[in-house]
Amino acid sequence: MNASGDYLITYERSAGAGNTDIVARIFNGDTQAVGDEFLINSLTTESTNPEVAALSNGDFVVVMEDEYGGLGDIDVGVTMVSGSGVGVANFVAFGSAAEDDPHVAALAGGGFVVVWRDEEGDGSGNPGIKAALYDNSGHKDDGGTFSVNTTTTGNQSDPEVAALADGGFVIVWTDSGSGVIRGQRFDATGNKVGGEFTQNYSVEDNPVVAALSDGRFIVGFEDVDNAPIDVDIHGTIFDPRTGPINGTSEGEVLTSRKDGATVNGLGGADTLLGQAANDTLNGGTGADEMRGRAGNDTYVVDNAGDKVIENAGEGTDTVKSSVSFILGANVENLTLLEAAAVGASLNINATGNGLANTLTGNSGSNILDGKAGADTMIGKAGNDTYVVDNAGDKVIENAGEGTDTVKSSIAYTLGANLEKLVLTGSAAINGTGNGLANALVGNAGGNTLDGGVGDDILSGGLGKDVLLGKGGKDVFVFADPVGAANADEIVKFKHKKDSIFLDKDIFAAVGTKVSKKEYFEGSQAQDKNDHIIRKGNKLFYDEDGKGGAKQVLFAKLDKKAVTDHKDFDVGDFVV
Repeated sequence: MNASGDYLITYERSAGAGNTDIVARIFNGDTQAVGDEFLINSLTTESTNPEVAALSNGDFVVVMEDEYGGLGDIDVGVTMVSGSGVGVANFVAFGSAAEDDPHVAALAGGGFVVVWRDEEGDGSGNPGIKAALYDNSGHKDDGGTFSVNTTTTGNQSDPEVAALADGGFVIVWTDSGSGVIRGQRFDATGNKVGGEFTQNYSVEDNPVVAALSDGRFIVGFEDVDNAPIDVDIHGTIFDPRTGPINGTSEGEVLTSRKDGATVNGLGGADTLLGQAANDTLNGGTGADEMRGRAGNDTYVVDNAGDKVIENAGEGTDTVKSSVSFILGANVENLTLLEAAAVGASLNINATGNGLANTLTGNSGSNILDGKAGADTMIGKAGNDTYVVDNAGDKVIENAGEGTDTVKSSIAYTLGANLEKLVLTGSAAINGTGNGLANALVGNAGGNTLDGGVGDDILSGGLGKDVLLGKGGKDVFVFADPVGAANADEIVKFKHKKDSIFLDKDIFAAVGTKVSKKEYFEGSQAQDKNDHIIRKGNKLFYDEDGKGGAKQVLFAKLDKKAVTDHKDFDVGDFVV
């Protein structure tokens, strides 16, 4: 029916001498004839199997099989008919050696699509399904004729087509090689949407397809598994709709109605279920449970009580969270979002699992901890902290994105744009800086800390450590209990350039700075004021000078290193 409520009825009529014509007549909505019947196939003497579609401009289009010249060359013919029953144009749509079984559908956005079986197929040697797009006046789309089927093994036949509400269309056909019905969605410009789908019930034949009023479509077919004794009719409804599925403020169970959907909960404690493709599940403000199933799913988390559940082998999945979140099993990636609510803190944290996770921070100061696995951690802006425990861990920072810290339980070298390194645990591991002004802090084991060329701060922590300042104006920190077991070696100390920093709580007998009378070079203290003693290349701390307490070794220097009281500073050490 066209926009005026009229119908175009087509039918075959014998033309004598074994020929067949296609004739037509228009009827109005009251089933009254509008004008006389008229000939459709003005170019040929043998035409069969007509099909008609009403176009959005009020005209009609008729497709048919045409035999030109009586030579057995079957082609697809197209006739444009005005709404008043006047033939507008007749043309041969396609001209290969053998084409048949044409079908047509008018598209929601104007124009129409014609589909047919092509004996020459797509170059595989087997018949295939072809299609072409036209505008309302019958001009072929610039894309020309295109192949429909991706599967090329076996016979592809019996095409049918239906227009969809989104302006696209769906084509179904029989794959006789495998005995299944196949289908393919297209957008309004003829581009494939997703891959082929199958309706694999048993052994199938003779498909039909129709659009439903709510945007879905139904595929009907014959089940011929038990033919000729028993032939059944089956149908399956498919849902191509792309709009999101939205819940209410109540707790609900929301299931994706198609592959690749967006499912939104609201304020309740919802359960959201995805399908086999790439779904987006957003539970809303309640404590929600989200299950994406197969596909590369995305979960939006905004409540500490949200649960994301994935099984092994169900795609590469991503959580986008505006609260601190720990990845559950079988989820690969976690991205921190900006604050969801006014006044909410950006300083939230991301924690991985045993997989090779990718953790991405926001503009706040985040803690990114990939846990086991070779993780990639991207902090972005803010003063971020990275927890490293695998030699395959990667830390990525851009210039100007805050002052960032790596806490590592393995030997580690700071990458570009990272400022601080803190070694954790008690293993004898090493820490290396980069070209920046770094702060390197050791753990409870014996560490070698190499600051590199920048102005670095080196604090060995517990254990006998080696502190290499190298280039730059470096600070060597002693902020842990002194004793031979914790005495560190300072390599390449530069007099009047580098400094030795003494924590005021550890070196409590020293004032706010090491005065000239508190520094003594000799074997032992000579009076009560001698608290920092250099004996050869060793530095000692004596808390009571010439009193009863023994001096305690806390550092060793290169033998040729020069020091005086001005090389020491005293204060609070904060990493």
